[in-house]
Parts: sequence; structure tokens; C-alpha cells
Amino acid sequence: MERTMDPNLGLAPLAHALVPVLILLSMTLPIVGIYVANRYFGLRSKELELESSQSTRELVARVTALELRQGAVEHAVTSLSGIRSELLAAPPLAESGHSGAAAQRQRTIKAEL
Repeated sequence: MERTMDPNLGLAPLAHALVPVLILLSMTLPIVGIYVANRYFGLRSKELELESSQSTRELVARVTALELRQGAVEHAVTSLSGIRSELLAAPPLAESGHSGAAAQRQRTIKAEL
């Protein structure tokens, strides 16, 4: 008599041993997945908050620099407007003609320098 071994007969004990392991994995993997997702998105939200606060600081620094530049330009324009108003003023009535106005402008320019 020749005995042949049934291939399914050798896997039956292994299949029975794997059933509790598979049940345990099906119960714990969703819990682990939820925990990992919560941790990941919690860290991602903290990272975005830090990034937004850093960009806010950069924006404040940029606005401050622009305000300083604008103040310097305004100061330069106001200082030039005083000189320009004197140069553009009408000549005095005592002096007539173009040569008198030109002489007055030259005196004003020399006095300012």
C-alpha cells in the first residue's frame, strides 16, 4: 500500500493557528491607523501655524521697511518743495525785465548753497 499525502491536510493546523492572529489584526489595525492619522495631521497643523506666524513676521518687517522708505522720500520731497517754491516765485516788482529775474534767481541759489 502506498500512502499519498493530501496537501490540504498539512495546511489545516496552520490555518487554524492563523485565525486568532487575523482576528487580532483586523481589530487593532484600524485603531493604529486612526492614531497615526491623528498624529500626522496634528503635527501638520502645528507646522502650518508656525509657517503662518513666520510669514506674518516677515510681512511686518517688509511693511516697516516700506514705511521707512516712504518717510525718507516724503522728507526729500518736502525739502525740495521749499527750494522749488522760491525758484518758481514771481520776480519782485522793483526789478523789471528778464535780467532782473535771472539775477534774483542766481542770488537765491547762491544764498541757499
